[in-house]
This record gives sequence, structure tokens and C-alpha cells, in this order.
Amino acid sequence: MDLKSGTVMENSNLSYRVWLWALYLMSLTKKGFSALEMQRLIGHKRYEPIWLLMQKIRISMGNRDATYALDGFIEMDEGFFEGQRKTNDDEGFIVKPAKELDRQVKAVVAVSTRPVSIDEQKQHRPNTKASS
Repeated sequence: MDLKSGTVMENSNLSYRVWLWALYLMSLTKKGFSALEMQRLIGHKRYEPIWLLMQKIRISMGNRDATYALDGFIEMDEGFFEGQRKTNDDEGFIVKPAKELDRQVKAVVAVSTRPVSIDEQKQHRPNTKASS
């Protein structure tokens, strides 16, 4: 069984290395790359397979976005995380703050929710007493 079957890479003669680099580079920036720039970055000889690869990835990303659209009540929050790096010493791997990440990295999270009725709350908490 081929590892590519059932994936966006199915029926492609391009190597896994080319696919993984393309996926990495396409998710690296919001601006994106042209197929010619991607061909140059990956070091591939022909333009057409890279153009087709990028089209398949874009279609797959679009399908995924349509599946996971936020609706209803949307809650957003932000958090700050320190940059860390794993380093290897005599005792194994240890985590140290990354010197080049002297500032905290900001992350934004959004989730869609729906209000829960009083009856649903009581159903999930059978031992709670009704307030008067």
C-alpha cells in the first residue's frame, strides 16, 4: 500500500520531500508564494508539477476551512507564551529560554459555542440542588 493513497499526494510522482517542503512553505506566511518562487525554493526543474501541487494544497486548505467555520457565539482570547528551546547536555534534554525570543509570543484562540439552558445544566450535574 502506498502512503500517498487517499491523500492530496495521491497519483503524484513528486517525492515526499517536495510535498513536505511545499506544505511547510505555504503555511509559513500569509502572503504566499508564486509557483515559480516555490519551484526555485524547492529546487525542482519543472514548473508544471509544482503549480499542480500548489493547486491541490490550496484546494485542500479551502475544503478544511469550510468544514471548520466558526458560527453561533464566538469567544476569543489571547495568551502569551515564552519562547523555549530544547538543548542536549550530559543528563539528556533540558528546556531553556531561547535567547533570540527575548519577548513573549502572542497566540489568539477562537472557539464557537452555544448557550446551555438551565435544564441542560441540571442534566449534566445531577447532584446539584435547585436554587430557590
